[in-house]
Amino acid sequence: MRLIPENRLCATMIEMLNVEGVVLEPAGALAIDALKDFSKKEIRGKTIVAVVSGGNFDFERLPDVKERALRFEGLKKYFIIRFPQRPGALRDFLELLGPDDDIARFEYLKKSARNFGSVLIGIETKDRRNFELLNANFEAEGVQYQDITDNETLAGFII
Repeated sequence: MRLIPENRLCATMIEMLNVEGVVLEPAGALAIDALKDFSKKEIRGKTIVAVVSGGNFDFERLPDVKERALRFEGLKKYFIIRFPQRPGALRDFLELLGPDDDIARFEYLKKSARNFGSVLIGIETKDRRNFELLNANFEAEGVQYQDITDNETLAGFII
């Protein structure tokens, strides 16, 4: 018996759809995903049977599956940032992003008589290592932020 993280299972479902053109339901993707836990040496020369199915997949859930897969693969992160309320602050923030970084979500409500406000921002990138550079840019510029990507309570409520 294997325990598979749900978000990893979502990544397998998206991989199978994008690479093989096969639509899998979550239960149907479990067998393929579990094979990732074995080394080639462990299964070489053995007959492996994986039962897969896709008839119970609701395509309306595809955006949620993709979202969870991107977070699992480290290609999408969510931050709460303490954002200065001054002209040009957004432009300055955008300079911290790399060429492959894309803002997927941005929520900010300007409040009067305050110097700072909280921003919820989702950033998607092409390579998970880009977040190391982004975090270094945040630190260098003194940006106060919290990565909430792996906080399932907040993610379920906000994202």
